[in-house]
Amino acid sequence: DEKALRAYYEAHREDFGIPAAVRLTQIQFRIPDPVTEEEKTAARARADAALKRIAAGEAFGDVAAEVTERLDTRPNKGDVGFVYPHGHEWLEKALAGLQVGQHTGVLESPAGYDILLLTETRDAEMTPFDQAREAVAKIMQEEGQAAARAAYLKKLAGTVEISIELDSLKDAYPNGIFP
Repeated sequence: DEKALRAYYEAHREDFGIPAAVRLTQIQFRIPDPVTEEEKTAARARADAALKRIAAGEAFGDVAAEVTERLDTRPNKGDVGFVYPHGHEWLEKALAGLQVGQHTGVLESPAGYDILLLTETRDAEMTPFDQAREAVAKIMQEEGQAAARAAYLKKLAGTVEISIELDSLKDAYPNGIFP
């Protein structure tokens, strides 16, 4: 019904348009996986040294071009272009309250340690509900059908005994296919 369509749209607005984006310049210090405490400490020390250089007045991009361990961004002085922070909790948190032209301190990131400079922002451009209505209905229908299939398979599995015969799959389903 119309109310359900609108509620789904409101809960998933980011899926119907272009999400907000930010342009970043990044200085990154990578740590291996698995990492030793010495490697982590050394990467943090490199990041702290880079931050001190910036605080002393060196241009962020010049420091990035020299020391970032994300080599593909060195020629661009650390510019990574536009990224979508939505859904990346560490990045959303790092950028909260930051204004264009400001940089973060040293952050722990999925790759290691980062220092980020916010260089530009773009607001989200969301498709109005009236234009997205058909897409919303299609997605809701597909999700409903998928849920119905899963429920049917689970019910069907309850009427017969299913066992996993391939040793390579037994570890993936330690409690059976439909626990």
